Amino acid sequence: MLIVDADMRKPRIHKVLGNGNGVGLSNFLSGNAKLWSVIRRSEIQNLYYIPAGSSPPNPAELLGSALFKDMVQALAERFDHILIDAPPILGFADSVILSSVVDGVMLVVTGGKTPRIALQRAKEALLQVNAKILGVVINRVNIHHGI
Repeated sequence: MLIVDADMRKPRIHKVLGNGNGVGLSNFLSGNAKLWSVIRRSEIQNLYYIPAGSSPPNPAELLGSALFKDMVQALAERFDHILIDAPPILGFADSVILSSVVDGVMLVVTGGKTPRIALQRAKEALLQVNAKILGVVINRVNIHHGI
């Protein structure tokens, strides 16, 4: 499995899986690194990741490029599962752009905090570009107070 940190505005995957952000997705998409050189092995068996890399001035433009689409196809030949972490749908074009390249989208919402209207707007934005919504993950749920 491969996790790609496509949240170039607020990258976090490198903090969870190991080393610093360093060279990553943005460096590859801007032509400053080779694809196979930005893939890192995590400490978890069979789990690899691509950190976001340095923060570019134009993340949405990089994610919407033909090179990104080609990258996803090349990675799909090597990895059975690819998870792409993206910034919030509302407020940024990045996630909507990404949704046109992937097989499906999982919405992640914060339990008890994400307003229902925000979730509805995110859903509408994805459906406008014919994204396949696979489901919703609710995180930070207080199991003692319900959802």
